[in-house]
Amino acid sequence: MQNVKTTKTNSNGVNLKAIDEHVGRQLNMYKNNLIKRMSKKVYGFISQTVPLYSDKVRVEESYCPQNYYTIEKPLLGIVDVAPINSAGNINQYLFQLNDHIPEATIFVGCCAIADLKNKKDKHFRDQNPYLKSLKHKKFIGKAEALGRLVYAGFSIIDFKEIEGLLYFMTMKVKKAPEKQEGCSSGFLFSMTRVGREGKELKVFKIRTMHPYSQYLQDYVVRLNGYNAVGKPAGDFRLTSWGKFFRKYWLDELPQLVNLFKGELALVGVRPLSRTRFSELPNEVQELRVKFKPGCIPPYVSLLMPDSSGNIEAERIYMSEKLKKGFRTDIKYFFLAMWNILTGRITSS
Repeated sequence: MQNVKTTKTNSNGVNLKAIDEHVGRQLNMYKNNLIKRMSKKVYGFISQTVPLYSDKVRVEESYCPQNYYTIEKPLLGIVDVAPINSAGNINQYLFQLNDHIPEATIFVGCCAIADLKNKKDKHFRDQNPYLKSLKHKKFIGKAEALGRLVYAGFSIIDFKEIEGLLYFMTMKVKKAPEKQEGCSSGFLFSMTRVGREGKELKVFKIRTMHPYSQYLQDYVVRLNGYNAVGKPAGDFRLTSWGKFFRKYWLDELPQLVNLFKGELALVGVRPLSRTRFSELPNEVQELRVKFKPGCIPPYVSLLMPDSSGNIEAERIYMSEKLKKGFRTDIKYFFLAMWNILTGRITSS
């Protein structure tokens, strides 16, 4: 029997296969042109993980509405050569992207970061067409850019500043939150902390970090560990003025609100994030939840600010508290005041 090749047509007799092939060729040409426009540094950063010329990798420009993601087949990765600032709403763009790709898909993109605006050398800014188009749009901080990605369900693989842009390599690890809560960028904000009996409470502080920084805590800890006072080391989430506030404990003042509400004690174990709390030894966790967290932690009184030292300081404090009750808090309060006023200890 003779084989008969059939051609896929619509009701008007138009050859759909030919159209698909034509569109495919046009998309490949468009993709190849975008790749050729990359500098050697950008190409090198991306291609070390993502095979750009593979048919399983899609290269886009997010600011072009016609190129918004209509993905019909599984992809290894998506590369967006335009800064995510180009999108009218960054969170909405990232949420839509997350919604259209399966887990484990690599997403590579870039962002115009705020530091660029203050650089004296405007060479890359003047040469880069994407940056020229962003002159009157919002630049954001590195921590905010990476924090938004984690918030939208992406895990950070790597990032690098290249020619005036922050390039990031991420992977989708979960769905984006069903409700976009966003992040307050106000002067005051609240943090979720573990309280008495393991219940969570909102602790008020003065903002010393860039918006969306809270979503980066796990990543920063994995990257650099903790410093001598038990805070994430090499923490790029801090603002310049935030370092000043932390040095003189000014960022802790709003905790007086929690004190007046009865959620915190004047002296007590540190109110920790769920991440940091889960890293403590089991016996410390079990003992900790029996006490109300305090504004003044034991390590300040005992001069034991390093990561292991502040855990030991809490052990000593809790042991004394069980035996002597309120007298322990009076003792630790005056010890802390002496250490602070004499400069024997400072906030990180």
